[in-house]
Amino acid sequence: MSIEKAAQELHSLLDTLLNDAVDNDVTLKKFQAFELELMNASSLNNLLELLLKESLLELGWETVTLTLVDPEYEIQRHLERSGSEFSECPELNFIDTNEELENIYKQKLFPIFESYNDDAHHLLFSSETKKPDAIWLLPLSRNHNLTGSYNIGKQLGNHPQKNCATDFLQHLAAVISASLEISISRERLKTLGLMDPLTGVNNRRFFDQRLIEEVTSVIRANAEISCLFIDIDHFKKINDNYGHQIGDKVLKNVAQIIRELVRSTDVVARYGGEEFTVLLSHKGKQKASEIAERIRETIEKCIFMGSQKEKIAITTSIGINTLNIDEHEGDIDDITTLFVERADRALYHAKNNGRNRVEFYGEDLET
Repeated sequence: MSIEKAAQELHSLLDTLLNDAVDNDVTLKKFQAFELELMNASSLNNLLELLLKESLLELGWETVTLTLVDPEYEIQRHLERSGSEFSECPELNFIDTNEELENIYKQKLFPIFESYNDDAHHLLFSSETKKPDAIWLLPLSRNHNLTGSYNIGKQLGNHPQKNCATDFLQHLAAVISASLEISISRERLKTLGLMDPLTGVNNRRFFDQRLIEEVTSVIRANAEISCLFIDIDHFKKINDNYGHQIGDKVLKNVAQIIRELVRSTDVVARYGGEEFTVLLSHKGKQKASEIAERIRETIEKCIFMGSQKEKIAITTSIGINTLNIDEHEGDIDDITTLFVERADRALYHAKNNGRNRVEFYGEDLET
């Protein structure tokens, strides 16, 4: 080989190395910027937005999914409670144990690059997502235990080489794991402040926050929303006759019944004492009345037990108000205040009319 040809080959190799260095530097900066966004995510919802949507734009990925181990339904409950769009998202998948993930990663917490195989990888890419040709799998972990998998898909002829950006992805996996743990812990603390510790449903503070959000949402959609006020009849007598421990048990059971008879996206809260409230978004008078009557009948038929195994009969009074489309004009605070006040007024009317009944707000209750 001539000196001139050797020099040309050396020059070509140098150009390739320089181009690779530039590409790696650009990739590194993109990853660093993205990781900073993840670490600064303001909420779990914001973090999921970055992982499942913004990553496609910022890092140029074609398909991204996230699989999380959620045995106690905690993460899903946080998403449902906040009304997050990710509570029903095909790119986000929840599993009860990490057993299948361990089989995929073979107990090694290291990114995997391989061709997509539906038999092996169907868990990570749902039927509603486009199946890739090649995939990067990033293990998410806490204390060396798999807690999930962040999955990147590429189409044939448009995916990286096996060893390309492995260090970047391994570091990214660690950042995602830490960011998820921080976000979930933050949601856990937030929930403690917005949940009634006795019944496990939302508290008055949470209801007041979501009320504005829900009413604003239905006004934008030009839809209806209904509010139920549910009060346990003669609850003081239960405490006086059977003790506060039995009274607490009744409150828990009533809250559970209400929760089971409405949608997971509906807002259920303990408003105070023996009073509960429910926000039924996109539900008008007829549907709200049906739900309220179902709650009333179920509680009436339920047999509660005292400490001496004595049977306790419980009834409830329920007031309903529906915010109709023609009531959407005006200040949002005034609209929501009047909306709730009228449901409370309907409850008062139900109790005055003999209890154990459902009353709907109407113009006859104005005075």
